[in-house]
Amino acid sequence: MQTLVIKKAWLLLFFFGFCLSIFAQLSDDFSDGNFTENPKWQGDDSLFQVNSNFQLQLHASVAGTATLSTENHRISNTEWQFWIQLDFSPSSASFARVYLASDSGNLNHPRNSYYLQFGESGNGDAIELFRQNESSVISICRSIDSLIAKKFTARIKVVCDEQGNWSIFADMTGGDSFALLTNGINPPDFEATNFGIFAKYSTSYGQKIFFDDFYVGDEILDTDPPQIEKITTLSPSSIQITFNETVTSASTENIAHYHIETENWQPITAVQLNNGKDVLLTFASEWTVNHQYTIIINNISDLSGNIAPQLFGDFTWIAIQPHDVIINEIMADPLPVVALPEWEYIELYNHTDFSINLDQWKLTMGSLVKTFSEINIAPHNYLIICDEEAVELFSTYGSVYGFSSLSITNSGQILILQDNEGVIISQISFSDTWYGDALKKNGGWSLELIDPANFCGTDHNWTASVHPNGGTPGTINSVYGENPDEENPLLLRAEYFNENRINIYFSETMSPSMVADNNNWSIDNDLTIAGIFPIAPDYQSAQIIFTQPIEKNTTYTLTVTTTQITDCSGNALEIGSKVLFAQPETIEKNDIVINEVLHSPSANGIPFVELYNRSSKILDIKQLRFIFEKTTGNDSIHRFLPSYLLFPESFCVLSKLPKTVLQQYETTNPECFITVPDFPTITVAEGIIRIAKVEDAQQEIDAMRYSNQMHDALLNDIKGVSLERINTERASQDPSNWHSAAETSGFGTPGYQNSQFDDGVGTDKISIDPEIFTPNNDGIDDYLNIRYQFDELGYTMNVFVFDARGVRIRHLQNNTSAGTEGVFSWDGKNESGQLANTGIYIIYIEVFDLQGNVKRWKKTGTLGVKF
Repeated sequence: MQTLVIKKAWLLLFFFGFCLSIFAQLSDDFSDGNFTENPKWQGDDSLFQVNSNFQLQLHASVAGTATLSTENHRISNTEWQFWIQLDFSPSSASFARVYLASDSGNLNHPRNSYYLQFGESGNGDAIELFRQNESSVISICRSIDSLIAKKFTARIKVVCDEQGNWSIFADMTGGDSFALLTNGINPPDFEATNFGIFAKYSTSYGQKIFFDDFYVGDEILDTDPPQIEKITTLSPSSIQITFNETVTSASTENIAHYHIETENWQPITAVQLNNGKDVLLTFASEWTVNHQYTIIINNISDLSGNIAPQLFGDFTWIAIQPHDVIINEIMADPLPVVALPEWEYIELYNHTDFSINLDQWKLTMGSLVKTFSEINIAPHNYLIICDEEAVELFSTYGSVYGFSSLSITNSGQILILQDNEGVIISQISFSDTWYGDALKKNGGWSLELIDPANFCGTDHNWTASVHPNGGTPGTINSVYGENPDEENPLLLRAEYFNENRINIYFSETMSPSMVADNNNWSIDNDLTIAGIFPIAPDYQSAQIIFTQPIEKNTTYTLTVTTTQITDCSGNALEIGSKVLFAQPETIEKNDIVINEVLHSPSANGIPFVELYNRSSKILDIKQLRFIFEKTTGNDSIHRFLPSYLLFPESFCVLSKLPKTVLQQYETTNPECFITVPDFPTITVAEGIIRIAKVEDAQQEIDAMRYSNQMHDALLNDIKGVSLERINTERASQDPSNWHSAAETSGFGTPGYQNSQFDDGVGTDKISIDPEIFTPNNDGIDDYLNIRYQFDELGYTMNVFVFDARGVRIRHLQNNTSAGTEGVFSWDGKNESGQLANTGIYIIYIEVFDLQGNVKRWKKTGTLGVKF
């Protein structure tokens, strides 16, 4: 009997241990098509579904919150993994949480929990781990900002060890190549019962949150050493090595771990980039063109301590250089036919003295990508690229290559030619505005390159063909001629991306190898450049990675230190060129104001709106949305603005085509002209312009209502004349605070101080200036300013204008609530909107308060005329 009892006890213990092992691990990939068993999830099950891709999907029709949870008793010595997709830009109004551990299945009111949050207010947009304890919530650690600023797909891994050390990893492509995001310490002090998910969503996003591949259990140990994934030659003396997983900075930043075989070169710097998988190596010597090098790498370790055996990688600094082959002619719209085949085509030109094989090269046309097979372009010769069905038709014009379903957008698109290693050899983003001829723009005529040696030329180096056939496929262009690029490029601006990265922008396509050389740049305030990476395909911008974070409340200056940085035609960026950058602050009401509006452009012109930073803060306009409203109806057009750092007392100009604005108005500050590709067409006669916070259109920063009647009465034509704000401290909605731009300033001052600017300085309680005003729109004394300054609040104001005979001609202010000080202006018009006669006028000011106290002033002003 004793033996039998012992056996039963052993069986019970075995069964109990077996059950514990089952509940010690959670795994669900929803491949069974449900979430009601294996394991069983509970909560708002009517608001979720397993979709056709076997993913857990939120499936709600109205705004709200939804939760699901399942049993989990693990916290310490645990790994969590899951896949998540938010098909929208998360915010505080629509976000997701994953509760790693909770002491309750009710995730709306857990007492204790650890959760990851995906979405927050403002522009932080990080992945953050929180500890909830009763009613308090603390942040344990968070990733860099802007990681999930837009819709995203990611696979997440979280590890908590026995001491409460938390580490968060992610693959932001949804794969399993994890990179460390952040870590923190918080020892668990409660018993977990559940794992789960929480979603808060608007009606629009009720079906746009997805989860999959949940795992909670023992840490999945990595036993595989890192391997080389690829090697990229960035410049004549630098390479970037990409490993297949996150590796330690101690192993990758040791220059002794690398050397080039045969030459026995070692790098002079080795910097791990912030994704943890890439290392940037720079060398003292330059590569020989077309020579293959082998790099030998030793002692590279991943985060699990796996050390790779000796690694070998080959790379070559290839001979084919950008612009050796160029896009030379484009037939985007062959109809109506002039004399060429009824098909679209692109013509390439070999600019070199040697034949070039295009095998495995790629041609990108918008979203369409085509790959070449074996085909050669002879030296200084052409290749016509068309649809494969049109090859025979074009063969009479020269060498032809056909693709299936070749298609080019009539209005314009980006065209990119890349070699077999992905290097961009030629690219162009053409537009139908380049034809310069309204008739030819409608079809049948090709766009031709004027000067094939001008690699940087864009719209100024392309025009419509003048050949009677409508184009010149396979031969020299009909518009061929010398059109050299002799303009030096400009360093336009810097964009704050996150605390370790900025983006810089140039006025034209740059030589990427020269931009990428750290030695050509300097930065103050002890900030060190880890690497500079020109951005394809147009190379008009580059990202700069820093080894230290950008500090708050610090302004940095990036300066060009040599003449080696050139555009693609060899024109140098001026030595000493500089841009400022900093961490931007939050925009609040009236920090930025609308300062100038061109609502009625001249022929071939386009509207623009100028913004002005009247605060003492450094601000980024990407925090704003631009809103245009008609004065009738409820329709409004919203446009989100691109990133642009607006420093105190500085301007920026928003338009669809800045180049067009710059051609029509003189400016001292072309760098501040910002392209808003879908900038709305604002109505000419009147309208309302607002700027508001990105996350909430009701959080208005500034607004103004314009109309034709706000312009100077003496103007015969207001087309091309902007409305300028007189004083940035006065209300935007005050019509007397706006005036037509002066003729002497070209009827517009985009990017610099308004011609009608007035600083609002007064001398006594009621003052009038100037003594004589001449409203002839010459920018000098065009209006009469009435300034007031009171010792008390609460006055209501009336202001009248009388002529010398005592006849009232204008009621300027009618029971207006006045502050302690301010200013308003008279433009010389009478009540009918007509310009008053020259002469002396009496300005009668009356103020009263609620107690019946009344104060009155009479001032005189003279309306004059200039000869």
